Amino acid sequence: MPSNRAFSKWAKAVLALAVIAVLGLVSTAYAQRGGFAALLADVHGKVDLQAPGSRWTAATIMTTLPTGCLVRVGAGGTATLAFVHGGARTTVQGPATVRVGTDNVGILKGTSKAIQTKHAAERSTALLPANVNIQKMGGEVSRTDPRVSLQMIGDAVLADRTPALAWKTRETYSHFEVRVVEMAAGEREAFRASVPGGAREIRLPADHPLEYGKQYGVQLVGCGTERVEAPPHEITVLDQAGAERVAQARREAEAQYAAAPADVTPLVILLSVYTNEKLYEPALDVAQRVLKQRPHDRSLQLLVGRLYQARHEGDRAKIWLQRAGVNSAF
Repeated sequence: MPSNRAFSKWAKAVLALAVIAVLGLVSTAYAQRGGFAALLADVHGKVDLQAPGSRWTAATIMTTLPTGCLVRVGAGGTATLAFVHGGARTTVQGPATVRVGTDNVGILKGTSKAIQTKHAAERSTALLPANVNIQKMGGEVSRTDPRVSLQMIGDAVLADRTPALAWKTRETYSHFEVRVVEMAAGEREAFRASVPGGAREIRLPADHPLEYGKQYGVQLVGCGTERVEAPPHEITVLDQAGAERVAQARREAEAQYAAAPADVTPLVILLSVYTNEKLYEPALDVAQRVLKQRPHDRSLQLLVGRLYQARHEGDRAKIWLQRAGVNSAF
């Protein structure tokens, strides 16, 4: 097994992510009291935002908007807002300026229109706000040698307390050592096993179930002529309610997007849900789909970089963060 020092370094990075998650929950609670009113789900053309007491700034997709925030849309542009309370979706058509209210916008100049979407109220009330602060997402960038690194598969488990842990490798090892620890309990060990070198998956036994709602760190080491540690990896076991909430979001988003492929709003809401639930792998898939229609959106590029960073895929994270103009992480 790797040194306590190496594992402690990883644990600190995971702990930082846990703190960010807690801050996200606090922000969500604040939103439910009326602080954050809406998610900016789509932007076309020139759109600027002015939060109360702040200056005008260029709008980016997935921004959370507080009550009282001004949205200014230039001629020919549009901005789509998904509201937390009541589930309304409103598209503001430029030239227009509106003020964000608790469950809709107040028109200061120009016009706006409400988009009627089936189950929109149920979806938005149940699933928003995600309040994903992509500026603060991510963990320590992995420096593992890509020639011999192991790649863990799976970022969260839906209502499964004895999940299968899977991995990939391009090297040959005599055996693998697997360790699972509970991150919020002083790295309390939940499971440990040694498996043959030909294995690529192990399922936790019934007498070692994980607990719903908790975050676990997975440590994988390939043992052969040398010991190679996989990049640190985390999984979260969603309870039944969380699993159903994610499944509902996926069903509704996919159905709405299929009916109107030019409207990325359902996908952005789904992306927010996945990211908030730390479902980084499906979040990446959705983010890449949105990027096909918004290839130059820096906020999306930043999000993709942060998602790769959270998965400890340093090389990919670096590429996307640099595209977004972020170099401080390196």
